[in-house]
Amino acid sequence: MTVCLNEAQRDFHPVQVKTGFGKETLEFTFPAGYERNADCPDVYYIGSGAYGYVAHTIGTTAHADNAGNRLSIRVAVKQFRNAMESSFTAQHCYRELKLLQHLNHPSIAKIVDIYTTSTNYADLDNVYLVTEFAGSTLDKFLVIQQEDNITHLDMNTIRFVIHDSLCALKYLKAANVLHRDLKPSNLALSKVASGDIRAVLIDYGLARIKDDVNEMSNYVFTRNYRAPEVIYWKSGRYDSAADMWSVGCILAELITWRPLFTPPTSSDVIDAHLSLCGPVSEQLLAKIADNETVTPLRTKSRLFDRRQDFRTYFASRNKVADLDGEDASVIDFLNRCLQMDPDERLTIDDALEHEFLLGTAAPEDLVDVAPLNDYDDGQRCLADWKRIIWKEIRQFRARDETPLP
Repeated sequence: MTVCLNEAQRDFHPVQVKTGFGKETLEFTFPAGYERNADCPDVYYIGSGAYGYVAHTIGTTAHADNAGNRLSIRVAVKQFRNAMESSFTAQHCYRELKLLQHLNHPSIAKIVDIYTTSTNYADLDNVYLVTEFAGSTLDKFLVIQQEDNITHLDMNTIRFVIHDSLCALKYLKAANVLHRDLKPSNLALSKVASGDIRAVLIDYGLARIKDDVNEMSNYVFTRNYRAPEVIYWKSGRYDSAADMWSVGCILAELITWRPLFTPPTSSDVIDAHLSLCGPVSEQLLAKIADNETVTPLRTKSRLFDRRQDFRTYFASRNKVADLDGEDASVIDFLNRCLQMDPDERLTIDDALEHEFLLGTAAPEDLVDVAPLNDYDDGQRCLADWKRIIWKEIRQFRARDETPLP
């Protein structure tokens, strides 16, 4: 039997979660069924993401072990930041709630609960989204490696991280969804029953349904991982090829322990790209001849005479790969992801079949999904968004992993 948790008012308790920044705390509100003791070591601040703050706690599910003890689950509770401040923030809240309820893949954050402490839609002023805790994020592992100067992520693990990221992107593409913020801090790592590492794509605050009508913002994809076309000629009309550029950036960072591109300002991004990848080809310039960015791109390109030799470039920066042995194929993979022309990049399917990822495929990675059709993302006033989000919260049904009183 499924239960609509929010048809009646739930029992809530405020919790002051320590942020780790001195004595600063953030107030979260957890329902019954969640650990609500702020002094419990299982209650801690994870960090902030797109449009929200995230805390870790544990919850008690309806399932029991053989001794009759109810099973617990680790969860990440996202408190949307100023969710109902404007129609813009409410729209982003709706997108994430709607998308995550539709998605179900081992490498995508798994939703377990949605709730609010508000008692009616007119007064709706806070929204919480709960997902299964997917582990520490990749950026934290990278920082630890740099500080300790010890390899924690070997090449076998790196292969699985890239493979799982691609499987998540393949699934999202089938659902007609663009994540738009692929980066190490949005990839969480945890061990699965087999002992292997599973990478999970988290934080869907910038995700969008892709269509041919509405233009998308180019102020997405954190600068270090933002593809050239997102900034310039395909602004508002980019596709999953932009994600493949981000995959290349992440892989480069995993083998060098440093971000591939670190432009200090947005205007420096193209210089960083051209310095490594060489001038924009005449073929690409011809494709974008009608775009207003073609002239500055042509001018910039003249300052860079050639593409760097990737084997030489990464050999001097490599920390973990055996570039002359079993890991030699990583250079070809990077070369084919980091192409200025998105049409020349590896596709998601081609990347999954690439020699670099041989031996990483698993049956559970092949999950079918239908495009999300029950989704209306049009422009609305704040009052209408409140009504729609209130309905989403009220209709949410408890899942097997949902914490219950």
